[in-house]
Amino acid sequence: MRIAPDWAVTPRMQVRIVKYIAETQGLPITADFLRTSPLDLQNLLMDPQNEVIPIITILWLWGKAPPIYYGKSTHNFHKTQAAGAHSMIFAAHDPDHWAANQFPTPWGFINPWMKNASQLFWMTDADFTKAWHFWLPGMGPNPLVLIKRTV
Repeated sequence: MRIAPDWAVTPRMQVRIVKYIAETQGLPITADFLRTSPLDLQNLLMDPQNEVIPIITILWLWGKAPPIYYGKSTHNFHKTQAAGAHSMIFAAHDPDHWAANQFPTPWGFINPWMKNASQLFWMTDADFTKAWHFWLPGMGPNPLVLIKRTV
């Protein structure tokens, strides 16, 4: 279900994968692709009735990969010169979160880069907004996949 072997899975493909797994495994879940705003994304976490898993996809050009920091460190785990995209589960928005008390990193994600991670991965507001708002044909800006229970 990838574009090419060992390559990308687009947000619309993520939706199809979730629906396929739900159908073949009898799971009460579904997924939808949409575009939303940063404020609406934050509001997803504020609503206790919302039983969703929001997956965002960020994109960047060559030499423009946005820094992604683990926990409160200033170590950039995303050092690549290649153009690309990456999907993560949006898990937190905390305006008081800082990387080593040096700069604010309010956007928090569950990221598959580390096994048994005990902390979230974080991005600055400017880096997240730019990478999430990146426009790509067929995807548009601010792509979001919402996985939710159907019962």
